[in-house]
Amino acid sequence: MRTALHPFKNESITVTQYIAEFGAKLDAYGNKNLRLFPRCPACGNNMYTKGETNPEVDGVFSHQPNCNGFCPLKESAGKCYEILLPIDEDPYKTKALRSSFFKHWKFHYNLMKSYLKVLDIFDFIKLIKYADKNKIWSYRHIEEKQIPYIFLVLKEYPPVGNKNKLIRKDWLRFWFDSRVRTLEDLWIHTNKDWILIKATYANPRNGKTPNYTQLKDTEIVTVNLDFLNKEEPILSSFVINQMHKEFNKELE
Repeated sequence: MRTALHPFKNESITVTQYIAEFGAKLDAYGNKNLRLFPRCPACGNNMYTKGETNPEVDGVFSHQPNCNGFCPLKESAGKCYEILLPIDEDPYKTKALRSSFFKHWKFHYNLMKSYLKVLDIFDFIKLIKYADKNKIWSYRHIEEKQIPYIFLVLKEYPPVGNKNKLIRKDWLRFWFDSRVRTLEDLWIHTNKDWILIKATYANPRNGKTPNYTQLKDTEIVTVNLDFLNKEEPILSSFVINQMHKEFNKELE
């Protein structure tokens, strides 16, 4: 991938920037330089550069061959997070959360769209139905401001075209950092300091869902937890009509 985390700062760094700060792989005498390792933004493991000595290619970062432990960026973009049925459900809180979501659904849709560039309203509707089926509203510690970010990680997003023009040419997938294997891990293992990563994948020639070999780049997402306090976004009549067709009772 084109960027990794700086060795000791929580900032993205390119291979060119890494070389400028820490030197090339080999010194003027052909000896290997001792350099601090850049880090994977998802699992924190050391990464190494590939192609930096070849002037004809852009250098990229890759995991160390002996890298151990789980890293979502080594998974297929189609891999799903494990959804555990919530226990100790509070039915009143569940109902209130779902009701509040529908009251503010335009905010949730608009925030997701800002990260995706384009969001099919039918995908948004499917995610709501998925949340209903899997009782995501019933997680005791879930907050409404977390819902769009949970929705973002529940599926992969393929390229999108409009007639002869590609609006989004690459696949996108959003991952929580490696501490999160199930949705419950958001509250159990992260102390609310979770990291959201936007991964970009090349479109595979075989037409299948991409895997880590097609991973082009990653970006640590700037999470906006104040989006519900903004002015209500203006959406197209088509998007609004489709939501009312599916959830007219909730939107009355």
